[in-house]
Amino acid sequence: MLKIKGFKNGKFEPFYDETFTTLDSLKTKTLVIDLRNNFGGRLDEIDYLYSYLTNTNYTFINKSEINTRFPVLKSLMSNSRSFGSKLVAGLLSPGLAVADILRVSKKDGQLYYRFKSSKEQEPKPLNFKGKIYVLINGNSFSASSVLSTQLKGSNRAIFVGEETGGAYNGTVAGIYKIYELPNTKVKARIGLMHIDSKFKTEPDGFGVKPDIKIVPTHNDRLNSIDPELKWVLNDIKTKK
Repeated sequence: MLKIKGFKNGKFEPFYDETFTTLDSLKTKTLVIDLRNNFGGRLDEIDYLYSYLTNTNYTFINKSEINTRFPVLKSLMSNSRSFGSKLVAGLLSPGLAVADILRVSKKDGQLYYRFKSSKEQEPKPLNFKGKIYVLINGNSFSASSVLSTQLKGSNRAIFVGEETGGAYNGTVAGIYKIYELPNTKVKARIGLMHIDSKFKTEPDGFGVKPDIKIVPTHNDRLNSIDPELKWVLNDIKTKK
């Protein structure tokens, strides 16, 4: 069982390399990935993880819709508040502008940003070939939903739990604009890129729905009972 609380912290490459090397050496047949209460994080990390979960070439996301030719540069400049951060942004601006130019293209009047994840890639040599279960709930957002969409759309896993809070058809993320409310001074971070997989569902506006819907009760949580995982373990046992 691989429980991932978020895709934000630490060096993920050695962790996943070691994890799937171990799974391969143990000849593991079934993997349970727990994405419940995972609010998301890095695109590079979920792409890297998915490369261990597929055995075919894949394109993880589409090119991302944007509304400026210099998305990274403008985000850095607009979010720089102090003199020091503005100075750093100014020094970096020539290089960032060139990088943006190389990654931004236009089609049918719409601007697109090309991430590394929008290129066709090969799976990792030690990719997991066994059965996969994914546990999800309403607190599965952003990057965890993008990963779930890819696994769901490619029929790679069985989903157990509740519909994800993040949408099946993509999320608004990538780079951000930070707004500070004038009275409360609360800061809100607004995504500026549309990040989505090639897989889509109709009608729009829904999350990734489970194949097996299980909603924990209040008593389940109070007594540390995990009905989603219990169902998975029972399903594994009955199909041996």
